[in-house]
Amino acid sequence: GSQVSAGTPEFAGFEQFLELLGAEIEESVAVDLFEGVTLESPRRTLWRAAIVFAGRVPTEDEYATVENGTDDDLRRAIRGLMECPESEPRWSCGFHEFLIRGANDRLLTDRHLANWVVSANNEYLVEYTNLNYEKHESARESGDYDHFNWWETNAQYGFARAPLELIAHVVENERPYTEILTADYVMANPPAAEGYGDEVEFGDPGDASEFRQAAIESYYRLNETKRSEWDRELGTYVHEHGNLETHYPHAGILNTTVFLIRYPTTATNRNRARSRWTYYHFLGVDIEKSEARTMDPAVLDDTGNPTMNNNACTVCHERMDPVAGAFQNYDAEGMYKTGYGGVDSLDEFYKEPHGDVFRITAQSYEKRETVSSTVLLTRGSKILVSTAWKGNPTDFADVGVALDEVTVYDGDGVAVDRVRLEELADPECGWFDDNGTEDAEDDHWVMGANWTDCRLRVPVEIPEDETYQIDVAAWHVPAEGDDRPVQVRVAATPYREGDVWYRDMRTPGFVDSAGFVQPLPDERTDDSLRWLAQRIVEDERFAKSVVRFWWPSLMGAEVAEQPGEDGDADYDTRRLEADAQAHEIRRLADGFRRGFRWSGQGPHNLKDLLVELSMSKWFRAAGLEDEQPLRRDALKAAGAKRMLTPEELARKTAAVTGVQWRRNLNPLGIRPDQWRTDALSDDYRLLYGGIDSDGITDRLGDITPIMAAVANRQATEVSCPVILREFYLLPDDKRLLFDGIGVDVVPTVAGGAENPSPDDGSRGAMRIKTKLAELHERLYAVPVAVDSADVSTAYALFVDVWERKREAEDAGFFDDLDCAFDGDHRFFEGVPDDIVPSGLPALGERENDAGRFWGWDYAEIDEFKRELDPQDPHGAARAWVVVLAYLLMDYRYLYL
Repeated sequence: GSQVSAGTPEFAGFEQFLELLGAEIEESVAVDLFEGVTLESPRRTLWRAAIVFAGRVPTEDEYATVENGTDDDLRRAIRGLMECPESEPRWSCGFHEFLIRGANDRLLTDRHLANWVVSANNEYLVEYTNLNYEKHESARESGDYDHFNWWETNAQYGFARAPLELIAHVVENERPYTEILTADYVMANPPAAEGYGDEVEFGDPGDASEFRQAAIESYYRLNETKRSEWDRELGTYVHEHGNLETHYPHAGILNTTVFLIRYPTTATNRNRARSRWTYYHFLGVDIEKSEARTMDPAVLDDTGNPTMNNNACTVCHERMDPVAGAFQNYDAEGMYKTGYGGVDSLDEFYKEPHGDVFRITAQSYEKRETVSSTVLLTRGSKILVSTAWKGNPTDFADVGVALDEVTVYDGDGVAVDRVRLEELADPECGWFDDNGTEDAEDDHWVMGANWTDCRLRVPVEIPEDETYQIDVAAWHVPAEGDDRPVQVRVAATPYREGDVWYRDMRTPGFVDSAGFVQPLPDERTDDSLRWLAQRIVEDERFAKSVVRFWWPSLMGAEVAEQPGEDGDADYDTRRLEADAQAHEIRRLADGFRRGFRWSGQGPHNLKDLLVELSMSKWFRAAGLEDEQPLRRDALKAAGAKRMLTPEELARKTAAVTGVQWRRNLNPLGIRPDQWRTDALSDDYRLLYGGIDSDGITDRLGDITPIMAAVANRQATEVSCPVILREFYLLPDDKRLLFDGIGVDVVPTVAGGAENPSPDDGSRGAMRIKTKLAELHERLYAVPVAVDSADVSTAYALFVDVWERKREAEDAGFFDDLDCAFDGDHRFFEGVPDDIVPSGLPALGERENDAGRFWGWDYAEIDEFKRELDPQDPHGAARAWVVVLAYLLMDYRYLYL
């Protein structure tokens, strides 16, 4: 019966009680929602997990471990899919690709993969700037730009991939996932590590896909001791580093340059975008959706610092702005403390605002003009009065602008402060005119009118934050015979020398899950992001955010959000779905935070969390026993029958069939992401629902007519090369799909010469049907009987095509097929007479003459094709081409 107040320890305990009570309620909701739901078999779960995590299908040994095993056996089998063989390049490992793709789907830093992340004229990363200059100069002298282009391009690639490679590094090496934010290092490839000035030992310094731990060792802030020169062609070279050598305070992803560029700051945004996305990615909080936005014109017209004072704004900014302040040391280009003197990264519009421009024609104290400017002032503000050029400088006079007095009036016209300028210190570019008398005309400052950066700072006492009127008394001190006017700017700033954050914003800090503000300690100002990272990973919301971060990579959709208005038609359904998913996220987050008992790996292990996501009912749900509409609709996302991404479909096709649609292994690709491309991951990626991390950032969840056309094209272009490999090039024990059957297996013809028809019960027909049932298992992981409707439909198509093909005059496989097998650069791998080398050639060994490309000798290929001359006397192989294309277009093949 006692009452407690918000913000007290007792209230925090009460909140914890409510949270536990909510968890119990959610538990009952989740149990009710999944009551009667059947789960898919361990074999199918393993198959789906293998497609997602490893980009392949399970081996028979892997299947055998789960056939009659326990749930923990299935967990361990799924976890085994998350290993990258030592013999396989890291960039081609399926699990590594899953981590990079899944992380980028959230962070979207690949937007800058082909852009310049660090300017070649960057004077802070001195080693990178000078190496870039020297290598460019050497290339200009020799005329050979290959090495310079490779180094420059891949240094930028290393800068761009740093946050994604950090996530992959932490996960693959079984490190606590908290290290993605607390890491005191940055991931770098050989050129990037050189640019950072760190001597890192790589297995192959010429392999730009190899990433190792590194540190930014050569970072120098800017002051008068740094000396550099600039060349129009070569860029900047720093001759003297200066005395502001900096120990760069690494904070995992948070201060990687590309993350800071992807979520930049501006003079008005002031790191709020960085704060918003930090909350979203690492605390699971979408600030923009946390409160309803007002449309009240009176509120929207508020100019009195609304983010600090207007309740409609502070409801979000109270959380957002302290974290924005924790990013205080980083500018719009992601560089650390770039203000002159190396103290701060505050924008110049705040430190040196321009303000209103006034034209002064008066030429004496008696005729002085009073200019008035309306400005928002905060406690501690300073008035900034400066000269200014505007228009043609010849229109304005020389010598100086005389300033006598500054007065500040509040909204009621009451003077709150008046400053006689003779009391101030010397301005940077002016002089005090004093004839030793008390006459105001003889006691004033004069600023040089022809100096565009001449300014005078006037401290004033401001009682409270609001809009004030500033009056400045000024006149022109002209040269003899010069009656042209001068110009004056009037502005205000709360900035004071030595400040590192905005005085008209909240103090840097962190708002914890209970709503308490933890201010940034004074001694942590230089490494504020390290401090912030530690606060985030210790916050209970971090574990939930990790679940939300990786949920779409398996489920294909974002976590369901609570509905807004209870009057919506689907409110009850959405509420039930959101409550059940909230319970699942809580369960998974608790296990992730404490460590899952079956694994023994300890807390914050992402591999274990991904396994548990795969074991979740939301991933494994196979069917619902009843037809209750509310439950059915709430479970529409369960089972995650989502469309495969373009990259997943490309890898699946290669793994299942041995052929990939237009797989291109490019020896001349400079960046690692150019070494291996394919039609779905490159040319058709956006048409097939993929993203570019820039304008298109959300993957399509359902197939469209255009996407269906792309899928059909893949099926038709892949099926012929697959049949060619399987029936004519590979021995039976090396085939992936058509082992145990040949071109001579056809339905037996019955009915005589007068009325021939296929005998569906013949031995040949049964072997074809059996193979069709096997193909359903291998392509879809769906077991079907030989007499099922699926097999009957596919068999009918086979017979229809076969009957037309067997009557054709020509019996050659290529006679009526456009079989572009040379569209896959690995088509001949595994063929007895392998004519294509494997592996990536070194930089200096790449060839690009007319006769050879990636080891292909086209003359040899043509000769091979002439000698091959595959025969198809019964039309069976050509019938299989059509049937395979049909199977590859099936919904079950295109969806997970």
